[in-house]
Amino acid sequence: MARTDRREKLALDEAYRLFKTLDQENITPNIYQLVRCLKTVTNALENSDKGHFKLTKRLWQRIQFALFDRLFTSFPGYVVVLKGDGTVLAPKTEIPEDAQLELHPEGLKRNDDGFRLAVEDLDPNTRAAFQKVWMERGNTTRPSDFVNYQCEEYCVPKLFVIGDEVLTEESEKGKERAHKQWWDLYWQAYCADKNSRQSILKQMQALELVWGDLYY
Repeated sequence: MARTDRREKLALDEAYRLFKTLDQENITPNIYQLVRCLKTVTNALENSDKGHFKLTKRLWQRIQFALFDRLFTSFPGYVVVLKGDGTVLAPKTEIPEDAQLELHPEGLKRNDDGFRLAVEDLDPNTRAAFQKVWMERGNTTRPSDFVNYQCEEYCVPKLFVIGDEVLTEESEKGKERAHKQWWDLYWQAYCADKNSRQSILKQMQALELVWGDLYY
């Protein structure tokens, strides 16, 4: 049976634990760890929306926004601004309220190393700093662009995480439930016809994108 490539993936419980340590030493995090955290949380939200499992969306979205903010402000990148209709906005033109940012961190080359977030979901101070850079320089950002600003709303927490008990339970207990669900699907696949098997495999892969290796 086909297995998902799990190289450099983090399970949601691991991603959440790493997220909580990002500011403990007050140093720039490892970009690869940060990207893996963001991918895992993004995959979790997407698959929760599809009904594969349940998460408290508003809490996990705050984690997603905070991780995006840290990636955006800590590393140089190339930013594409997409208008509400999906077309690309020309640099140095006013950013509409319904726009999305597509961030490509410098040095990352995988096809899935681009990250999107609605402009309205940026921390207000991050948004203001970026709008200034966008009008002056265009698509490229540097960490120095954000040196003199203070993240307020969507930040990596220094003392505690809002909803920590819920987030911890959903990430840890969720993995136990995902393991059982994965194995139920595994045995269903052996008894299914070709079309049904493909659907089951997609469900298994969706679980693996969020919870990592569930085979053991």
